[in-house]
Amino acid sequence: RSFMISGLMTLVTVPFAVVPFSPFVSSIGLLTQTGDSSRKSFICGSALCLLVAIITPLTRLFCAIPLAISSAVMLVSYLPLLYSGLVFSQQITFTARNIYRLALPLFVGIFLMGLPPVYLQDLPLMIRPLLSNGLLVGILLAVLMENLIPWERIK
Repeated sequence: RSFMISGLMTLVTVPFAVVPFSPFVSSIGLLTQTGDSSRKSFICGSALCLLVAIITPLTRLFCAIPLAISSAVMLVSYLPLLYSGLVFSQQITFTARNIYRLALPLFVGIFLMGLPPVYLQDLPLMIRPLLSNGLLVGILLAVLMENLIPWERIK
């Protein structure tokens, strides 16, 4: 149910050319790190985010934080996510062919993260936020590859 609501809210942001925050990605990292999956924690966190959005001075304060600092803070939730991904990848027997299952989305995402924004300036405004987010493109590519490529037939 929460996945459907999150997806619906993501669709609402499309006309504004905005890529929304990816709550499930960071939530997995936060859950892995804290071990707290209670509804109370989720509601408290959501209420805090809502307060920041409603109270303009708080919004300005958080917007003034340099990107390097906010990225370092997000690293705390993404490192446990990496751990979860590595644990899951141990269930897959990689071969010379299906290594692309992991490598292609990973390297495309890393490439786009390092791409200077000036290279994306000529793209339409509706596509630019998507292609400037390497994490999002990597996830989309992984989902597409999992659903379109018959990995069980590749030896």
